[in-house]
Amino acid sequence: MLKTALRLAAISFVVFPVSVSAQPVQFSTHRDYPSGYGPASIATGDVNGDGIRDLAVANRLDDSVAVLLGNADGSFQRPVSVYLGPNSSPCSVGIGDFNRDGRLDLAVANSGANTVSILPGNGDGTFQPALSLAAGTGPASLAVADFNGDGKSDLAVANTGSNDLSIILGNGDGTFQPAQRWVTDAGPSFVAVADFNRDTKPDLAVVNSGSGTISVLLGNGDGTFQAPSTFGAGGTHVGSIAVGDFNGDGAQDLAVTNTDANTVSVLAGNGDGTFQPLRDFDAGQGGPRDRQRRQRRHGRREHGLGTRRRRRRHLRRAARVCRGQRLQRARGGELQRRCDLGSRRRQQLFDDRVGVAGNERWKFSGRVDA
Repeated sequence: MLKTALRLAAISFVVFPVSVSAQPVQFSTHRDYPSGYGPASIATGDVNGDGIRDLAVANRLDDSVAVLLGNADGSFQRPVSVYLGPNSSPCSVGIGDFNRDGRLDLAVANSGANTVSILPGNGDGTFQPALSLAAGTGPASLAVADFNGDGKSDLAVANTGSNDLSIILGNGDGTFQPAQRWVTDAGPSFVAVADFNRDTKPDLAVVNSGSGTISVLLGNGDGTFQAPSTFGAGGTHVGSIAVGDFNGDGAQDLAVTNTDANTVSVLAGNGDGTFQPLRDFDAGQGGPRDRQRRQRRHGRREHGLGTRRRRRRHLRRAARVCRGQRLQRARGGELQRRCDLGSRRRQQLFDDRVGVAGNERWKFSGRVDA
């Protein structure tokens, strides 16, 4: 059996109980739950069969997936983690019944191992040893759906490193067929499933973080897909994608986050697999102004600008630290000032910044209050 262990880490995710009364939607005070190190993806489902939704979290930094069983009051129990192997770097998790035993299983994309782990569920919140499936290079996101209409859950995996999608068809007994590969734009990092042309067959929308675009692949209903159509997003660093009918016309629309622009791009669907021109909406604080400030700061760092200002600030701080302390003459007539910087690294940092002026070299010893 695969070893499970409790991992209570400093990194946690947040759950907000919803209290809906009027627009805009408001939330009550959040609750923090530990999950593991580097939580990168979350999925929900009833993995222990008690009628209450549970959480599965992929923890990229400690190579595990954590399961938090839900309580009837909306709270969650302590996480139980399943280790997926060294350097697996799980970054996406999905839930489905892959062996059709009525118990939910887990599928985890491992970006470090270039695999997908299938963990069959026991129905009580625990899982059997993982089955490893080959994927492309750097699998970053996965989605679960029946792509060939046989009633068995299949997988779509976005491979950032190989710039393609892996379509892995399920056999219904917990095993899978070899992956089929479909080329996308550069750096596919997120995949979502929806019916964009209203033919009742599942289609795919893929965020390409390397090119700042969205690829839409219309499904043929037999596990294959048409050539991708590419649509521009509102930024060069596209994050995740959400699907829904945002304008109430019965056609599925797309919403994409742009991390570099602090915006959300909405593409209204036409119902035939095409989309209208995007509309950008500010998200978070600052919007375009905050982006410009970040770009200016990045330019200073990249081109060495602002160094003189930082040096002056450092010297002023050093002067405040050593003000009032006694200067002592050292051997050879050199002037030394002794203040304790607390570590050799901080002493070297000061020497590098201040340097040597003529025959006088300043050193620090004693207490530092900065």
